[in-house]
Amino acid sequence: MNFLAHAHLAYLTQTSITGNLLGDFVKGNVINEYQSPWQLGIRLHRKIDIYTDTHDSIKQLKIELGQLRRYGGIVIDILLDHIIAKHFPQLGQLELSAFAQLVYQDLALDRANQPDHFKVVTDRMISMDWLTNYQELPIIEQALIRTSQRISSKPDFRPALVWYQQHHQRIDKIGLHFYQQLIAHSFKQVMLLKI
Repeated sequence: MNFLAHAHLAYLTQTSITGNLLGDFVKGNVINEYQSPWQLGIRLHRKIDIYTDTHDSIKQLKIELGQLRRYGGIVIDILLDHIIAKHFPQLGQLELSAFAQLVYQDLALDRANQPDHFKVVTDRMISMDWLTNYQELPIIEQALIRTSQRISSKPDFRPALVWYQQHHQRIDKIGLHFYQQLIAHSFKQVMLLKI
């Protein structure tokens, strides 16, 4: 999952939003260097990623990407954030723009103890309001292009966007059904992680 999903799952499970978003930036046992709410968030992030990567619905969507299948995890993560953003009113009582501001406020706390690369990325996220703008397909296209440029082979992700546009109703339905399952899984994981 990408930024919006991880932040939303943190919000729903009442775990640290910053900690959950740190999950992609903190590797190995370095986690122990962070405050405990962030540690819990990072651990939940990892559980979410494992569940997502091994879920049958997500595996099937990756297969549909054909030659881009090896990058399927990246592509599907970005598309799932778009799906969540588009359907955000169905997922709770907050408007997406209000939720985005809540996330940005959380990220502003204890900034000095956040890794430098994380601060660079989240500064960009806040200044360009990524979370609200994820509902716009041109923003998703830009995200896919930027992401592909960070991969050494520079894969062309444009066919993935064409695939999504051609099948968006079905993919949205699959994505939302999966996300409901992921929400339930996240609550269970938080209970286990707190033991």
